[in-house]
Amino acid sequence: MYQPLVSVIIPAYNAEKYLVEAVNSVYNQNYSNLEIIIIDDGSTDKTAEIVSGLKGNIRYFYQKNSGAAVARNTGIKEAKGEIITFLDADDLWAEGKIKRELENFTADSALEMVIGFTQLLRVKDDSNPDLKIFEPTEQPRMEYLFGSAAFRREVFDKVGLLDPSLQWSEDTDWFLRVRDFGIKKIVTNEVALFYRFHGENNTFRYKNRHNYLLRAFHSSIIRRRLTKNKPLVSVIIPAYNAEKYLVEAVNSVYNQNYSNLEIIIIDDGSTDNTRKIAKSISRVNYFYQNHLGPGAGRNLAIKEAKGEYLAFLDADDLWAEGKLEAQIEYLYNHLEIDIVFGQVEEFCDRELEDAITCRKKIVAGIIPSAMLVKKSSFLKVGWFEENWRKADFSSWYAKSLETGLHIASLEKIVAYRRIHQANTSNQNLKEYVLSLKEHLDRQRGIIK
Repeated sequence: MYQPLVSVIIPAYNAEKYLVEAVNSVYNQNYSNLEIIIIDDGSTDKTAEIVSGLKGNIRYFYQKNSGAAVARNTGIKEAKGEIITFLDADDLWAEGKIKRELENFTADSALEMVIGFTQLLRVKDDSNPDLKIFEPTEQPRMEYLFGSAAFRREVFDKVGLLDPSLQWSEDTDWFLRVRDFGIKKIVTNEVALFYRFHGENNTFRYKNRHNYLLRAFHSSIIRRRLTKNKPLVSVIIPAYNAEKYLVEAVNSVYNQNYSNLEIIIIDDGSTDNTRKIAKSISRVNYFYQNHLGPGAGRNLAIKEAKGEYLAFLDADDLWAEGKLEAQIEYLYNHLEIDIVFGQVEEFCDRELEDAITCRKKIVAGIIPSAMLVKKSSFLKVGWFEENWRKADFSSWYAKSLETGLHIASLEKIVAYRRIHQANTSNQNLKEYVLSLKEHLDRQRGIIK
């Protein structure tokens, strides 16, 4: 039988009463190729002490109290398994759960999610608060709960992580995304999860939980509207001697789960094969200008752009999968926002030999490749400064703050910034300093 590594993610908050039983229900699956990842969400009881006494392949992470969504996201990021599963610390898995899920994954290689029924358990005898006795109540039923399901890890690349801003209904929001994204799933009629219902469940901790539920359904409605009426996005790629990187950059745009876009390549006076390569790529609009710099190139492209939204990609950078869809959805959900960024992961080009400068790292993505902006909002700020060769974007961004645009950033990687010899030099530091001085002078009223 198919025997991949299965990651079991257990978020735990003050779980001293239930955690050992939950972990034992995992070991009772009689499946050895698994790892258990316990995320302690800021517990103030003996949860950490109990975890230290558990045996087996268990990894423990502590975080300040941030909620179940953040805890599960941490677990997903740390998971090494091909199959991702979850179990709340106060619930139990039914015997044979993993075996049945893997049988379904084996039978259908295209299957992405398996989910079973849930049996609700209520307290039968709570005379001893430290030893509550539970019994089944009602018939098993189909509930979209993380603990009753298993996922191929690629599902999280397609759907994304849980929304950390939702303190409740974060699971409903995520499963609605599963539906909206068309994830292939199967429902089995066997009980997969025993859900222990008691007075300490998170359900009782949030007075405004119905507001979170409404937010989840509102987001789903927006996504479905977008699938029917997607706004046009103009993707602007300035390119100067970009023959090594251009095709890869454009492919990262075409790999988006978003089809209503136009790509505009501005050749900034290249002397290599950039023109030939750009013209060989299908479905792009190509423009040539003398070597005037990226600011002038972006301005030219914006004048040609037909889209309601503007997105930018430097020819040596890459977009992460799902970037456009995630940012468009965010702007639709937050109508007051003008610009949305995201996180950026830096990576080194092969030409760099210095291992110290080649370490991958994730940074705040205040760069063109990470930005999506409403075109109307961009024009409120005005054009990029064409006299700057490197500081054109930082200068424009400073003006956007001065103009009062509303800016947000997603807690997910939206772009990959390539580090290579041409962008590791300090020769353009003077431009950034002068750009910053202009920003400060405008704030002081010295210049307009």
